[in-house]
Order: sequence, then C-alpha cells, then structure tokens
Amino acid sequence: MIRRLFVSAIAAGVLAGLIISAIHQFTTVPIILHAETFEGAAKQAEQAAVDRAIPVGFRLGNPTFPADPRHLFVHGGERHGDDAAWAPREGAERIAFTVMTTVLTGVGFALLLVAGMMMRGERVDFRRGVLWGAGGFVAFTLAPTMGLPPELPGTAAADLVARQIWWISAAVTALGGLWLLAFTPGTAWKVAGVVLLAAPQIIGAPHPHEMSGGGAPAELAAQFAATSIATAAVFWVLLGGFAGHFLGRSQATS
Repeated sequence: MIRRLFVSAIAAGVLAGLIISAIHQFTTVPIILHAETFEGAAKQAEQAAVDRAIPVGFRLGNPTFPADPRHLFVHGGERHGDDAAWAPREGAERIAFTVMTTVLTGVGFALLLVAGMMMRGERVDFRRGVLWGAGGFVAFTLAPTMGLPPELPGTAAADLVARQIWWISAAVTALGGLWLLAFTPGTAWKVAGVVLLAAPQIIGAPHPHEMSGGGAPAELAAQFAATSIATAAVFWVLLGGFAGHFLGRSQATS
C-alpha cells in the first residue's frame, strides 16, 4: 500500500510539475520579471528617503534601516539580513531551481491527494482524480487567495509569520470543510463544513495598516493574481488526474 502511494504520487507530481513549470515560463514568470524592475526602483527611492530622514551618523551604523517599520515587502523586499544573500542567477539556473521547486511541491501535494483517495478506499481513475484535484484547488488556492491573493515582488504586506499562519489555517479548515461536505451524511455535518470553510474569511487575513507607495502598478498586480490562480487551476487538474490515473492502474494490477 505504501509503495503504491509513493509511486503514484511521485509519478503524478513529477509530470504535473514539469508541465506547469513550462506553462509558468510563459505566464507568471514574465510578469514577475517585469515587476522586479519596479521593485528595484522602489528600493532605491525608499533608501533615498531613509538617507534624507535619518542623521548621517545613524545612517552609517544602520544602512538598511527601513523608512517605515510598519511595512514589509513580499518576496525580495523583505529584510531578513544581508542584502548580498545568495540567489540563483538569471537564466538557466533560476529556471532550474523554479522547476525543481515546482516538481517537489507537486509531489508533496500529490501525496496528500493519493493518501485521501486511499483513505476513501474507492476505485479511482483520471476522471475521478480530476474531482479530487478540484478539491485541492479550492483548499490550497481559492480559500487562501480570498484573503491573501498572490503578490508580486515589492508589494506591501503584513507580517510574514501572521500571513503564513492565516494561510495554513485557511487551507486546513477548507480541507476539513470540503471533506465534511463531500463525504459525511447529515445536515449538521454539512453545516459544520460550511462553517469551517467560512471561518478564516470571517476572521480576516492580516494586511498592512497603511499602504506605501512604489512597487508594481495595480494593473500588473491584478494580472499576476488572475494568472496565478488560473495556472494553479490547471496544475490541480493535472495533478489530480495523474494521481487518479496512476493509483487506478496500481489498484487494477493488485
């Protein structure tokens, strides 16, 4: 059983990850590269504002002091230490690391899907797997992005830990809510499923108290969010379909 789980998940994750990595190169990656040009300009403007606002002696001792500590910037803009920290070089190296990360993510999510399918003990195939993939899309993409949409580099954002906690809670409660809605009989369980789905959205995701200037234009951010969600939908359809296909084949031969 364990062997079937891992083989099916690895095959599905690698295939879906490779396909979606190729799609990313023509959809989300160009938008990110475009946004990074705005991020660089915003950093320069921010540092110039710091230099004007902070006495010279203090600047020399703290060259990376933020202009407004209430704001963090997602992706490359968050200040976690030395500005010269390692990053993959542009071109083949960056693409390779992106593909590797996407494939590993695909395998991880495929393990969750295959484990859920095996827990149910039902015969699955590509078609049935797509339905499981749709559930994964709702839990891991739609539910979290209702509060925290995909963000471009340089976008103002709330504290990283607070966002991570909310994202995980939204995904976990969405998984529980969907499971209750899909697989448990009785009105009370269905109502409980709806409550679980809605709870993180009612509480609300963390956001910065004030928005700072600079960064990518709102139109580019909206395009990135929409493209990311659409690409994620394709990813989950492929991942669920492949997981169902490979697990179904292993069921047929066992």
